[in-house]
Amino acid sequence: MYSLRSLRPSRSLTAQVALLLLVPIVVLLTLHGWIRLEMRRTELHVGAERNLLNLGRLVAVAINPVLRDRRIDQLGELTDGLSGAEQLRGLLVYDARGLLMHRSRSVASLAPLVAPLARQALSAPVPFTRIIATPDDGDQLACVVALRPDPDGPLRGVAVLVRDLRSLDDRLALFTRDITLLGLALGIILTALMLIGLRRAVIRPIGVLAKHAERVAEGSLNEVVDVGRRDEVGRLAMAFDHMLRSLRATRSDLDAQHEAARSLERRLQHAQRLALIGQLSATVAHQVGSPLNVVLGRARYALQQGVHDPRVERHLREIEAGAVQISLVIESLLTHARRVRGRTETIDLGDLAGATARFLEAECEAQGVRMRVDAADDVFVEGSRPELEQVMLNVMINAIQAQPAGGAIQVQVREAVSDEQSMAEFIVDDAGPGVPEEMQSMVFEAFFTTKATEGTGLGLSISDEMVRRHGGTIRVEGSPLGGARFVVRLPPTRRGSPT
Repeated sequence: MYSLRSLRPSRSLTAQVALLLLVPIVVLLTLHGWIRLEMRRTELHVGAERNLLNLGRLVAVAINPVLRDRRIDQLGELTDGLSGAEQLRGLLVYDARGLLMHRSRSVASLAPLVAPLARQALSAPVPFTRIIATPDDGDQLACVVALRPDPDGPLRGVAVLVRDLRSLDDRLALFTRDITLLGLALGIILTALMLIGLRRAVIRPIGVLAKHAERVAEGSLNEVVDVGRRDEVGRLAMAFDHMLRSLRATRSDLDAQHEAARSLERRLQHAQRLALIGQLSATVAHQVGSPLNVVLGRARYALQQGVHDPRVERHLREIEAGAVQISLVIESLLTHARRVRGRTETIDLGDLAGATARFLEAECEAQGVRMRVDAADDVFVEGSRPELEQVMLNVMINAIQAQPAGGAIQVQVREAVSDEQSMAEFIVDDAGPGVPEEMQSMVFEAFFTTKATEGTGLGLSISDEMVRRHGGTIRVEGSPLGGARFVVRLPPTRRGSPT
């Protein structure tokens, strides 16, 4: 499985774009330089031909009197003098039959190559030029001029002027070098400017998008993409940012659906456990109820017959009270199994908390625990006394058992405001080890316990079910005493309200 970072191209986009730009620029500049060079070459050759033709006419004017007066001895001085003219290599003079009459020493080797041009000029009405290719001296430019001493007279000969073109080649070489250097400089400058503009306009924003894409591939959907542009690259960034927002919304919806599914699964599991608890409760109530009625009946019969020993009478009273309490618990279990609330009445929550705490005094003394009750006056709720008493017993017993080596328990009853609604609160704080945060949502599940083999995991589950039947809530959190705090919230009512 390849990662996004492992799929980097072998050449960066900058290098590829630079190559794509540089190649056509070099081709265009090369083509432009070649055209300029050919134009310069043509210009130099045309200029050289024109200058040589003008010089040839001047030479003809100078040689014609010599031929007319037949001063052949002066012809050598004249040709040698003209050979020193600028850019002129030498001069050759032919008679009317095409025979060489005189030549400059510098062009002696060219005489065989020039002779055909001289014979051609005998029939040519105007001067002309030709390129002569030599194996040793390169290209030579020859200007052929007919010699007529009299304008209307016969042709007396032909003068051939030869110019060396190597100086033109040197000038073309310098021009080629200048064109090449200029083209190279222009190519570099144009490429650099285009790369700078392209990098700023395209490559850098694409790099920003690539970095955001890499972070998204790593799982981060909280990226905010803004390249500060409103062109095509900016539209791409806006589309990428819109895609990220859609992905975040989709992931949020999926998380919500997943959490809802998990919550539903937990509720189903809790319902299954409560159903099992209901079945167990009905069985236990049926098996214990009959023997308990016998015990309660015998104790009451003994009290009705009269007992003379005060200690025996006190024990019988305690047996009767305990049997009544057990009967109430059994009734509560049956009510829980049927999933209905028992008989309701207006209950002073503070008095009920105090009575429950007094009932557990012996347990507190045995564990070395100090329990303090701080109950506000006139905090009333509407509900089933046995069920609410069972809730208080379960929460207080858990607090006592959470600190077997001694400690303190703080019980509070007060009015509070929750979601802008007045609520009656019953709070129990202990100084035990507390409940870890990751377990706080599990303590009210059936059969969940942190007491190893000592607990059944049913007390808080049953308490949660009873509180819910009363329209309230129960939760656990950290306590200021260092242990756990259980908070029971119930809808309040006024004293004397109808049941």
